[in-house]
Amino acid sequence: MKNIWILWVGLVIGYPTLAQTSNKTDSLLNLLKNKKLSNIQKIDIYNLLSEQYAYKDSIKVEMYLSKALNLGKQHQYFKGQVRTYCLMGWTDIDSRRLSDAEKNFRKSLDLSLKHKHKKGEANAYAGMGALAIHQKKTDELHKYYEKALSIYKSLKATKLIMMIYRNWGFYYEYINDYEKVIGYYKQYLKISKEAKKLKAMAYINGRLGYAYHKLSDFKEALKYHSDALKIQIGLKDSTGITGSYNDMGILYESMGDYKGSLQSYLKALKILEQTKSKQLGTTLNNIGVLFYEQKSYDKALLYYKRYLELSLKNKDEFSLPTAYNNIALIYEHTDKLQQAEENYEKCIKLAKKLQMQDLLGWAYNGMAIIRYKSKKLDEAEVWAKKGLKERQEVKEQEHLAQSYNTLGKVYLLKQQHDKALDNYQKAADICKKIGYPLNYKDALEGLSNCYEAIGETAKALSYHKQFHQLSDSLINTKSTIKIAYLEAEFDFNKEKDSLQVAQEKERQVFAEETKQRKMTQRATFVGLSMALILVVILLLFYFSKQKSNRVLTKLNQQLSEANERIVAETNARVDAEKDKVRSELNLKNQQLASQTLHMLQKNQILNELKGMVSDVRKEKDYKKATKKFSQLANLIDYGINLDKDWEGFQKIFEQLHPDFYANLKGQFPGLTPNDLHLCALLKLNLSTREIADLLGIAQESLKVKRYRLRQKMGLESDRNLNEFIITFDAA
Repeated sequence: MKNIWILWVGLVIGYPTLAQTSNKTDSLLNLLKNKKLSNIQKIDIYNLLSEQYAYKDSIKVEMYLSKALNLGKQHQYFKGQVRTYCLMGWTDIDSRRLSDAEKNFRKSLDLSLKHKHKKGEANAYAGMGALAIHQKKTDELHKYYEKALSIYKSLKATKLIMMIYRNWGFYYEYINDYEKVIGYYKQYLKISKEAKKLKAMAYINGRLGYAYHKLSDFKEALKYHSDALKIQIGLKDSTGITGSYNDMGILYESMGDYKGSLQSYLKALKILEQTKSKQLGTTLNNIGVLFYEQKSYDKALLYYKRYLELSLKNKDEFSLPTAYNNIALIYEHTDKLQQAEENYEKCIKLAKKLQMQDLLGWAYNGMAIIRYKSKKLDEAEVWAKKGLKERQEVKEQEHLAQSYNTLGKVYLLKQQHDKALDNYQKAADICKKIGYPLNYKDALEGLSNCYEAIGETAKALSYHKQFHQLSDSLINTKSTIKIAYLEAEFDFNKEKDSLQVAQEKERQVFAEETKQRKMTQRATFVGLSMALILVVILLLFYFSKQKSNRVLTKLNQQLSEANERIVAETNARVDAEKDKVRSELNLKNQQLASQTLHMLQKNQILNELKGMVSDVRKEKDYKKATKKFSQLANLIDYGINLDKDWEGFQKIFEQLHPDFYANLKGQFPGLTPNDLHLCALLKLNLSTREIADLLGIAQESLKVKRYRLRQKMGLESDRNLNEFIITFDAA
């Protein structure tokens, strides 16, 4: 299983301005610190910052978009809102919130249409087209992209026009319709040529080469890869150069040109090892594939294992299925079937998770071969058909041929010769059409064996001769020696380059040491001179410091004495204030107690008055009644003097507990004035009898009042009312 260097980007189709740098992020953050920024400028910066953090930090993206949107609505800045909604749509796509994405793109579009903002309208259509890609809605994709393209063309927005054609091509790569891929990519190439955008030209030439390779048009594929390489060499783009060499290596291999393939891989490998690129693993894997196809399984396994180590080290999840599959292939061909199956299972698990159909096709086919070798032919047939189904969906012809060959082997061993012949013939027809020799060789061998099994020896011999001729052309002594020579030559050049680098380093080290010695001597002389000057300065500073210290000590002593006096005076004033407050508090408590006592006396008089009235009613003797009326008048006069007791009580109580009534009413607004009187008496911790006398009611009536008060306050039955009131503090 080969790795295509220019990785398919799937559906990660970014917003036009998302290619950013960390330097720009820092600049924008610094701009935000400028207090003279207008609100409109802030909105634009928030939007730009959200683009900077796209695909890096989703939390910051959403934070800046939220700020931009709120500020945009507040100041009715429609362009900022249009941009924000569109960016929110892209963020939703990235997070797979597709329904939210549609709403945000629609809001951006509606605002753009309302204010006749053409670029905003086109950007919204472009976003909705990308959403249609994720939803696999081809008709909607075309509808929205055509609208976006029309507006971008009217605005002469070259980059955005190119983006539309590129994304269109990505979609058809995704559904494996490479004829349409080529059409859109050629439009992209035409525009990039007119605009003289060399990097874009190199990129799209590589994509076109890949598309033609998929269609097995090797001649056109080689042309476009070569064009990409020329541009990248001119730009000194090491990443692009190694990518093109790698693509050409894969292409030459498909054409059966192993010499050209290995030369391309080794050129890529040399650059990658020098630059320590993370893409080194891809080339190692592809060289492994080359040795695998030459049946040099030991060498292939070494390269595959290096590839696996790098993938694990770099935590490259998308490379791991390929590594496991290729290692499994080696174990399969060397009849280490248990190890092969273990690696295929790892490949299948990851490939399913990552939806990598091409790898599933390889792994299923491998599992079929294992069952075939174990003579479990029914299971082998099931696995082979699963592999064929995946490959039919991917539409990779050379791999389809391999699946047909596998089914041919299974049916031949099951002695179902018609089915075997049919599958081998399909494989042979595909390979002959696309010019893929490896699977063609296997198909010819299978056809020969089938015809021999059914007794048609002439046909069997004919196919056998073709098989041998092709085998000899693919694997012959000269080819093997040439590959070994090229590998050895690469190793030698690598060692030679390493030696030259080492010698150059030694010369640089010697020159650096000589320069360093001279600098050290000069520095020593300057250092000694400076040291002498420094000693003189330090002595002068020391004597000056001593004098200053004496003055400072005297000042500190004076300050300390002054501070002690201030502290003593402050403490005296504080103590006096405390004594005054304490005296006032005691006086108020005495007044409150006195007032409470007066109230108790009044109520006692009223009770006596009540009893005397009852006696007068019963008295029949006029003289005795007159005497009792005289006593009754005296009691009334005494009671009048206590008439203002509640008013005085409340004034003193509020002075001692200024917030008590207000806090009670605040927390329990349903309390009546009578309830508040009862709470005040409870606050003083008076007995039930005393409170009943003060309120002029029976103790049983007081219990009812207490119960109703508990209800209004919502107190639990196990909560003590007296304790609650005494400790009540709503503050």
